[in-house]
Amino acid sequence: MQRLVADVVSWRSAATLGGRTEPLPVIGEPARRYLTTVLRLNVSLPSNVEVAERHYRYPAHTVHVTVANVGRTSTSLVTALERLSRSRLAPVTLRLNGLGCSPDTIFIRVLYDRSFVRVRRAVRRAFDVPSGPLQWVRALPYSAMAFANVVRFDGPGERPHRNVSMWGAATIDTMEIVLTDRVLSDEGTQVLASIDLRGGAGGAPSCAGPN
Repeated sequence: MQRLVADVVSWRSAATLGGRTEPLPVIGEPARRYLTTVLRLNVSLPSNVEVAERHYRYPAHTVHVTVANVGRTSTSLVTALERLSRSRLAPVTLRLNGLGCSPDTIFIRVLYDRSFVRVRRAVRRAFDVPSGPLQWVRALPYSAMAFANVVRFDGPGERPHRNVSMWGAATIDTMEIVLTDRVLSDEGTQVLASIDLRGGAGGAPSCAGPN
């Protein structure tokens, strides 16, 4: 079901990519304004896949899945870290499930299980992220799929190559709390804390200083 819905989204997006006019967003320190939590996948689009040079190709270490955006709460980082240190955290298993496209990006489809759901819930509780009016959508089959961007378009976009396979599984044991730009670039990202998901109950997060 997740693949079917993602295929429909990609098909609808691909139909409009040629007429796309939006430029790349600002990248780097001036655009460092998004407070979020991420899991780095450390994968990238295969090097033999050609995309126009004007597009932004994510370096492998910046390809990520967002756990939860936490910039719209008033909870301090110190308070959130204290709460997370009391959470029962565990490594997250993610499965790569092919490529898709949105109006702005080419992405890897990423399937997740309850390990991801538990970490996301812990983050949302720690930062007091309010439940929005569309939170019920998370209970639908599509909610078990996340997305990891590998290309961001500058102007007219391109469909992902049909013969490119992005499959496999990854177990991730570190989550980062970052202040970043739209693409998690090195220049635009400040790592505020690194959470060791192997700590289990009582596993204390380790805090990293500014990059």
